[in-house]
Amino acid sequence: AGLEILGVDISETALELARINLLHNLGLRNLHPSAKQDISFAKADVLRKVIGNSTVKRDSVLVSKNYIIDTELGTTTPSIWEVLQRNDPENRWDVLIANPPYISPRQFSPGGATMRSVRRWEPKLALVPRPLKSYVPRISIGPEHQQQHLPIQLDRGDEFYPSLLELAKSVDAKAVVLEVRDNGQALRVRNMAILYFAS
Repeated sequence: AGLEILGVDISETALELARINLLHNLGLRNLHPSAKQDISFAKADVLRKVIGNSTVKRDSVLVSKNYIIDTELGTTTPSIWEVLQRNDPENRWDVLIANPPYISPRQFSPGGATMRSVRRWEPKLALVPRPLKSYVPRISIGPEHQQQHLPIQLDRGDEFYPSLLELAKSVDAKAVVLEVRDNGQALRVRNMAILYFAS
């Protein structure tokens, strides 16, 4: 059985860099030649989810240098759910690995915990999650898989984790690897994961 890897990002610039890196490493023979067919990339929004006829969207984004120039990222970029459905109708993936934006606006601002060099040279879109207009995690509980709202206390900077955990559960991932910023966030994400995977 072959290995299939799908890299997903909302930034076309990041995806283009990933494609260049793939070709570069193939040229250096750091990767097996089959990586050219086994690894693909797709533009998708992890925070956008189509639920019936409604869509959960990000707030409008005012952008500048190094950011995506778009006023409603959710309306122009397909959701991760749509992209995965196109790639594999059975929607089964073994491993989910993510390094989402996880820095709160307060920590990113001058005087916060984020180093000046990071603020200066890395795109804010990759570091600070955009606030959602509304999002309540829905977790399947019980044999009938009734959708119930469970209280999950989110800190600013945690916005991506419920979506990623919901995604991991829905694709039946056997392993989930998520980067977090500190011990406090790690504990919150662990608690979210316990809720998501307990049912």
